[in-house]
Amino acid sequence: SNPAFYKNNHTTNVYGGELQATTNVLGGTTSFGFEYSQDKIESNNLGEHSRIKQGFFAEQLIRISQQLNFSIGGFAHNYSNFGWNFWPGFDLSYSPINSLKLFANYGRAFRIPTYTELYYNDPVTLGNANLKQEESTNYEIGVNYLWESIKVNSTIFRKEGTNLIDWVLNESNAIWIADNITKVNTTGFELGLNFILDDNDFYGIFSQLNIDYTYLNSDKIQTEFLSRYVLEHLRHDLSISLFNNLPFEINQSWTFNYEDRVSLKDHYTIDTKLMKQFSNFNVFIMASNLLNKSYEEIPGVPLPGRWIIGGVRLNIL
Repeated sequence: SNPAFYKNNHTTNVYGGELQATTNVLGGTTSFGFEYSQDKIESNNLGEHSRIKQGFFAEQLIRISQQLNFSIGGFAHNYSNFGWNFWPGFDLSYSPINSLKLFANYGRAFRIPTYTELYYNDPVTLGNANLKQEESTNYEIGVNYLWESIKVNSTIFRKEGTNLIDWVLNESNAIWIADNITKVNTTGFELGLNFILDDNDFYGIFSQLNIDYTYLNSDKIQTEFLSRYVLEHLRHDLSISLFNNLPFEINQSWTFNYEDRVSLKDHYTIDTKLMKQFSNFNVFIMASNLLNKSYEEIPGVPLPGRWIIGGVRLNIL
């Protein structure tokens, strides 16, 4: 095959602005504002397109007591070709003591199709100009706890998605076509542990330890298709990071990642990063997949093996 055949050249332009105001009324804090943006694309594959986004947003935070806070708000957005929609949400938090916070929230969200999903075209992939926007209803409850040098975050959540966009295989011609999947509901659990270490831990070699774990379970409400992405989600995701300080004020991090996807072989990788901070810039070198593991996150698309990058980050503000 000729790789140049699949070469795509895109030129995109995005501009916009946002106005926001905050005031103290109704026993709390009120925030509201307006936003406007426009994006354009010129592409040898996708064509020439543009769309406008405009919207209003407002949020009211009510301090019921020193321990109990409640906020309610919403976004009213209008996208070209998708019309006006309103997306509400609320958040409730309770802190019986300074080190403990319990919270719950609810929200509605959306995602409009990308230009690729709408217009892309090659011998095995076909966009769909009739795609609808994705919509989801999200529920979450959790707890944050801080005890001396240990921080714990735990969350249980559920996402009820409709019209989710994915590439679906048309078995008659072996072409992947962008389409709206009827429903996929996801229930999950997240746990985060953060330890600030002292000289007595790990012989003083490491300064911080982070452990993050996520579990996801999705209901395949519609199963008569072969999906490329939506139904190939993570089931278990574990990340363990260690941070240590080297001579000459060089900071190093080590990260162990383990991923287990629904229908792909589980895998793990190890990454490391070295960084030296100066007054307004830092120099870094990062090595990913140190053990040169072979793995996939999308069926049939192997990810890179070991790779090393370095650079300089400048802070001008």
